[in-house]
Amino acid sequence: MTIQEACVLAQTLTNNIIFKALIIYKLFLCIVASLVTSYVIVSKGTKWLVNPNARVIYAFHMLFVFILPFSLIFPYSYDVYRIFILESEDPCAYAIPSLLAMHARMPSVFAMNVQAFTLLALSIERLVSTIYPFKYESVKNSKLGIALSILSIVGGFGCSYAILLPGVDHYKMLPNFTVRRVEKSAEFQIHTMAEFIVQVTAIVIYMGSFYRNNQQHKLYVSNKNAQLGARYQVSKHAFLFLMNTFEGC
Repeated sequence: MTIQEACVLAQTLTNNIIFKALIIYKLFLCIVASLVTSYVIVSKGTKWLVNPNARVIYAFHMLFVFILPFSLIFPYSYDVYRIFILESEDPCAYAIPSLLAMHARMPSVFAMNVQAFTLLALSIERLVSTIYPFKYESVKNSKLGIALSILSIVGGFGCSYAILLPGVDHYKMLPNFTVRRVEKSAEFQIHTMAEFIVQVTAIVIYMGSFYRNNQQHKLYVSNKNAQLGARYQVSKHAFLFLMNTFEGC
């Protein structure tokens, strides 16, 4: 798409009623999602999780759950400015520089990818807690949680910035905020497939852990000699299994 074609399309979109309604709707959803997520983080916290590793990973996960809608408020607000406030006879005034479009949308893509990896990290942490409930109960540090959280951020960066950013022409003009590019279509498919594989892997691990958890639950609940913490590891974290399985779906 040439610069002139992008400018004409941008001006056309700003006069489209459906596009206007969609932008307002998306902006409203992002604001509401940011407020609701903030409330959940502040009110719920991580104290309900007994193990420090689960607390760390879950905290990182919720942080990026918040970043995802919050980072989209700016591009949608800019769209509102282009649609309802900006007045110009030059079609290119309504277009968006590729540099701005890419970097304004990339934080949300990064946050979405990190969420997928933190789901995988939580599934690994829960698998360890299910297989080794007695040993895991005695662990008082959060080294595993910190390591998995850092790896989640690295993985999210690799699936977003490292794949989609190199080779992008920052001097183009675009009709809307997007990270999709014709010249980067192969890389975008790799990004989508990588995220899909991470989420499916997390769900498979969760389901395997959930099955083992269910088998051990009957044993430890009836075993009075089992430590309280060990019984917790196999009976009290079904919420994490279900929450992140549905979120991954």
